[in-house]
Amino acid sequence: MSNQLLKGKKGIIFGALDEKSIAWKTALACHEQGAQIVLTNAPVALRMGEINKLAEKCQTEVIAADATSVNIPNEIISKLVAAWGGIDVIILNAGEADVQKIEDTTDAIWEKTLAINTTAPFRFIRAVTPIMKTQNSGRVIVIASIAGLMGEAFVTAYAASKHAVVGVVRASAIELNKYGITVNALCPGYVDTPMLDKGLDVTAARTGKTRDELRAALALKQPGGRLLTSDEVASAAIDFISNGETGQARWLYATTIGEKK
Repeated sequence: MSNQLLKGKKGIIFGALDEKSIAWKTALACHEQGAQIVLTNAPVALRMGEINKLAEKCQTEVIAADATSVNIPNEIISKLVAAWGGIDVIILNAGEADVQKIEDTTDAIWEKTLAINTTAPFRFIRAVTPIMKTQNSGRVIVIASIAGLMGEAFVTAYAASKHAVVGVVRASAIELNKYGITVNALCPGYVDTPMLDKGLDVTAARTGKTRDELRAALALKQPGGRLLTSDEVASAAIDFISNGETGQARWLYATTIGEKK
């Protein structure tokens, strides 16, 4: 149900791929709550996904951009400020995960994972900070992972990158709070998304188990005995945008949305 909690707010959301993705559901939720948003993702992701369908639903545009490119954050932020005069919300959701044994985690995998999951969010926060300081307000949300709060086997690079980005969130939240800028991370457990499907396929090939068997095993690892939905994560993102909390790395799991760590 729409309460127009975000009426008049303007923002950008990264990483929408298809209807199961967290960014897709978050974009729809922001639009339904009255926000004007712009969507962006890497060119290859745009070719693979259905983001133009989402753009039509949200009555917005799509910016094709490689978030790991050093100049892209400043270029995108400058473009939106020129069009809007400011930015109220930035939701950083682009992510990368490779399921590998630690001895098979190459430097290329390590560097690619940290570039997308840690360095890109840092650069976007850095780029938007002067604008939000001038406004004396702003909301920054990073979609992290439970892997950013605890370890997980076979995803060393992913877990390291998510721990690092949670550190970025907590440090920048302390620094920027006096300017009316909140910075938070959502750290969901296993969410039924395309990224999860990708990981299940890799694990199935390595173990001989079916995707359904692996999915059921992951669900049992969650407190509620089921996978989270992207809608649940989107709802938590709306909460962060509409309230004044900051510096949170919030663990989301199936039975309760809102547990803080």
